Amino acid sequence: SSLSDDNQGNIKIRLDTDTFGWNVRERLEDSGFAHMLEDMSSPLNKRLQECRLAVSTYNATTFLETLAMNFPTVVYLAPEQFEIRDEAKAYLDVLENARILHYSPASAAAHIDEISCNVND
Repeated sequence: SSLSDDNQGNIKIRLDTDTFGWNVRERLEDSGFAHMLEDMSSPLNKRLQECRLAVSTYNATTFLETLAMNFPTVVYLAPEQFEIRDEAKAYLDVLENARILHYSPASAAAHIDEISCNVND
């Protein structure tokens, strides 16, 4: 299952400043997603004031920051791309049980579609 058309129309992509030589911005622009791309000129906490939900797809501090701000957050991590330390697994289990963390894009998309009308509930 993929994200509903309504939710796809609301997506903004905030790229990491370092894409490790993958030319992610150019690839997304060439694929027709230029209208979704944002620059990093606005700090994350300021940008979130204009958003209802943060979706993180990278094992970095971004989702920790949004969770610490008590901001509605969905995290998708591809298990084959991110090694998880044994000490962290219990914390990730808590996030998975709370339906914040998803290990498949279909699961994350279905959850976003389910909560999109009431992310603050």
